[in-house]
Amino acid sequence: MDGEHPLKAARCKILRGRQRLQELRDAERLLNDPDEERVVIDFHPDDQCHIASLVLRQLPPPDFALTLGECIHNLRCALDYVTWQLALKRKGREPTRREAQQISFPISDRPEWFAGAAVLAHIDDEAAAELALHQLYSERLDKSHDPSLLRVLRELSNEDKHRLIVVSAQAMNLATADVRWVNPLATSLRSESIAFEEDGPITPPFPFKLAAERMITEPPEVAAFTEFDVRKQPESRIVFEGSGQRLHLRKLDALADCIEFIVDRFDSYF
Repeated sequence: MDGEHPLKAARCKILRGRQRLQELRDAERLLNDPDEERVVIDFHPDDQCHIASLVLRQLPPPDFALTLGECIHNLRCALDYVTWQLALKRKGREPTRREAQQISFPISDRPEWFAGAAVLAHIDDEAAAELALHQLYSERLDKSHDPSLLRVLRELSNEDKHRLIVVSAQAMNLATADVRWVNPLATSLRSESIAFEEDGPITPPFPFKLAAERMITEPPEVAAFTEFDVRKQPESRIVFEGSGQRLHLRKLDALADCIEFIVDRFDSYF
C-alpha cells in the first residue's frame, strides 16, 4: 500500500475493535430496558418475607462471545501490525517465513523476559527501547496508558484461539437499585441471597424469574403490611473472565485507549 502511513492498518484494527465493543455496549443497554429485564418484589405468605426476583424476557444472544473475541483479536493485531512495520523498516525487505514467526508485539511480565523476546533481533535498538515502555511491569506514561491492561489482552487473546471466552450478560448489580420500604411498625430489614426458586432450570418460554434476595422484615408479623417500591431498577452488565477476575466492558474501553496510545507513540519512527 504505497503512499499510506505504515501505521494505518494498525489504526484500522483499533477502529474495528472499537466497533465490536460498541456492539456489546448497545447490547448492554438493551439489557437494562425495563420492558426486558427488571426486578419485582413479591410477598411470600408461607415464608413471611418478600423475595426480590430478576425477571428476564430474553437470554443473552449466543454470539456475545464471538463479538468479544473479534474485539480482542483486532486490538491484539493492532500491536502486532506495529511490530511488523518496525521489522520492515529495520530490514528494508519482507521478512522470511521463519523470521515472520518471531515478529509479534511482546507482552512480558518481567524485564529479563522482555530481554529474551525473539522480536528484538528484528528491530532497531530505539524501537526496542520504546517497546520496553509498554510491558506489564512498566510505569504509566499517560492517564490513558496502562500497560498492566495488556495482561487482559494476552490472556483473552490466547483463550479465544482455543475456545469461546466465557461471557455472562446477567450480572445484576442490586446495589445500583433504589429499593425503598415503608412500614412504621417494622424496626429493621435485612436481606440474604438465595438460589433458584422452585421454577427449575431456565428454559423457554420467557419470562422467567431468577431469585435474587430474600427481604426479611423484623418483626416478621409486619412483613405482610410492608410495601416495597423499586424507584430505580438495578443495572445489568456484560461481564467476562480475564486475569483471574470478572471484567466489565469499561475495562475494554481502557484497553483500547491504551493500545491507541501505544500505536501513536510509534508515529515518530516512520
